[in-house]
Amino acid sequence: MTLLSRAELLIDSWVDLLSQLVPLAVHLIYAVCAISMALRPGLLGLLLATLVSLLAMNSFWLTHGMARRTALNIELRSRQTHIINTFLCWQMIAECQKIGFEKRRQHAKSDVCRQTRQEIEESSLTLEACQESLAMVSLLAACYVVLNDGADYVKPEHLLTLLIYWTRTTDSLRQCIKLYTRILHGRQNATLLRSALMKKPTVAPCTKSSEFEFKGGAIELEDVNFGYSSRSEVVKSLSFQVEAGQKVALVGPTGSGKSTICRLLSRHFDPKSGRVLVDGQDLRYVSLESYRKALGVVSQNSVLMNVSIRENVAYPCVDAPLERVVSACRAAEIHDTIMRLPQQYESEVGDLAAKLSGGETQRLVLARLYMQDPKIVLLDEATSNLDGMTEQKILSLLNTFFHERTVIIITHRLSTIQNVDKILVIKDGEKVEEGTHTELIAKESGLYLAALKAQNPAF
Repeated sequence: MTLLSRAELLIDSWVDLLSQLVPLAVHLIYAVCAISMALRPGLLGLLLATLVSLLAMNSFWLTHGMARRTALNIELRSRQTHIINTFLCWQMIAECQKIGFEKRRQHAKSDVCRQTRQEIEESSLTLEACQESLAMVSLLAACYVVLNDGADYVKPEHLLTLLIYWTRTTDSLRQCIKLYTRILHGRQNATLLRSALMKKPTVAPCTKSSEFEFKGGAIELEDVNFGYSSRSEVVKSLSFQVEAGQKVALVGPTGSGKSTICRLLSRHFDPKSGRVLVDGQDLRYVSLESYRKALGVVSQNSVLMNVSIRENVAYPCVDAPLERVVSACRAAEIHDTIMRLPQQYESEVGDLAAKLSGGETQRLVLARLYMQDPKIVLLDEATSNLDGMTEQKILSLLNTFFHERTVIIITHRLSTIQNVDKILVIKDGEKVEEGTHTELIAKESGLYLAALKAQNPAF
């Protein structure tokens, strides 16, 4: 069950409580008064004893059954998470020949959930049977008391009044108990919601943030330190500058912190210390919305929604005409591929872009970048899934697109960045080399030259 579903259930519980509790309480009070006034006042004691007994039964059941219901909810969440992970990783499961293993594991989780749910349902049925029996016994006892008052006192309307209002009283109380039980069960949902709402965002909002003012796109990192946990740092005392309109490449070994730098520049995270400045403005003190209007990002994990190709490409400008979408797709070398699809631009891409190859997904994300038309561009392995010929065509078009824009490129293919204005070599979260391609290959023992020779032994 998703967090949103739990919130909806909690709201429904409170709506039911507010809409039904008052009428039920009125019926209950009216029935008690009618019994005590129309019949013997002594019946009021028997009625109150019955009501207290019903409440005690329900309280005992809740006290001893809540732990099992909590365990069931935990197991159901675990089972749902496992099902989602299984669907997301189905290809890996099939390749590892673990379909049978996953079936057995899912059946085991289902058996635990089914057994726990059955125990809870049996307990609920036992409680209802006990409450029904108590209500019936108390009604018979009330009838016995009325009949033993003497023939002159007993009249048909007395018994009719007793039957109507006694039944209404016990039924109203049991309805109130059910509402109360639903509220108690909803407390678990409320606890989950509260824990989710109390989580601190990775980017702390600033109460005095100002609008971002684009002045060319100059970027500067001042002694930045950052880590995803308190135990390790991914970026360590990093400082560098990118002038407005420059094309700068970040290269280095896998896991050196290049993508983390991209996340800091797109402000998915704030540094633990130091500053990230764009056009002299500290990103912590400008509004995210105004800053990201000037920013375009293509990450190595390209994401598309399960809607049509046209909707995905036009997402930054949802009202854009088809002609503009087609123009962006032509620039990303994906138009011809789209036209071969049965529904062309109205074709859906599937969950997690399952109907597209990795290269097609990347080209659609690049087309979306064209639609956005940002002033600052961050490319994190944006062409890693493309073949050499397609990559060269797209890079040629991108070079035209990059004119008068600040661009930061993260890549492992060093042959694609030899014409950038500056190259920063990152290792273990630190800048170890900086310069142009020509300057870096002149360093005989440099990390950049070693990586270049590894990719091109003939260099």
